[in-house]
Amino acid sequence: MAGDLQAVPRALAPDAGPRPRLGETEVLGIMELRSSDNRFGGLSGLSFDGKNLVAVSDKGRWLSFRLDVDNEGRPTNVGQLEIGELGGLDGGKQDGDSEEITRTPEGWVVSFERRHRLMLYPDTLSGKPVRLAAPQGYARQPGNGGGEAVARLTDGRLLLLSEEGGNDDSTGWAWLGRSGAWERLSYRREGLFHPTGAATLPNGDVLVTERRFTWMGGVALRLVRLKAADIRSGAVLNGAELFRLEPPWLVDNYEGIALRQREDGRVVAYLVSDDNFNPFQATLLMAVLLPD
Repeated sequence: MAGDLQAVPRALAPDAGPRPRLGETEVLGIMELRSSDNRFGGLSGLSFDGKNLVAVSDKGRWLSFRLDVDNEGRPTNVGQLEIGELGGLDGGKQDGDSEEITRTPEGWVVSFERRHRLMLYPDTLSGKPVRLAAPQGYARQPGNGGGEAVARLTDGRLLLLSEEGGNDDSTGWAWLGRSGAWERLSYRREGLFHPTGAATLPNGDVLVTERRFTWMGGVALRLVRLKAADIRSGAVLNGAELFRLEPPWLVDNYEGIALRQREDGRVVAYLVSDDNFNPFQATLLMAVLLPD
């Protein structure tokens, strides 16, 4: 069902200027997305379908909307919002906490937590899904800290990163492979940052969004890059930081990430925040130009 969607420009900081630098990236723009449809919000995973941005929410819904950009990839407007229920769910939070979405030739792969599982939607996201055979131990992740980051690699395999599952505070669980054929690896954590989203670059490297939350410091975002050559069985993945965003700059609960390549070959990353349906939070869409 279609709904209304508005975009309100936001600034990274009052004195940040039109194109501020953020670590190794350049911020092309930030928009706050608003809708009068009470189903809108809670966006946890983000992807492109070749035309529109497609997201999943932590209430078991899919959303699709048009994102208009200029020739540099700067967001200018949004429209054509569509919202529907993910197929095959029972309508409860335990069953419908969808956290990540990634496009494959076979359809959409959606990751759920609480009831940790990977579902393939071969037709439409409102259709009947097929459950993928998850890695050994995948169901033992913390209830609200499961597979929030999933990326399809250039060779077709999936990279799964657990938000909170791990053997200690410094390394988290990760898996590499396909349905029923998984290899184990680990993910190096930086302090209190935990992975929340992932997307694959044209050269095979993977970008990962990481979130930190403390009651004293609020929320912070880190964007890191994993080199393709390092993503292999048994490895301890240790991403290189591209930027870190924390108060007093404008930041919210960023989770989802999608990539678009410009005609000149440069890549723009679009990051979306999960407002948790909380009136004190916002759904922000930030576009950053990655290093050449």
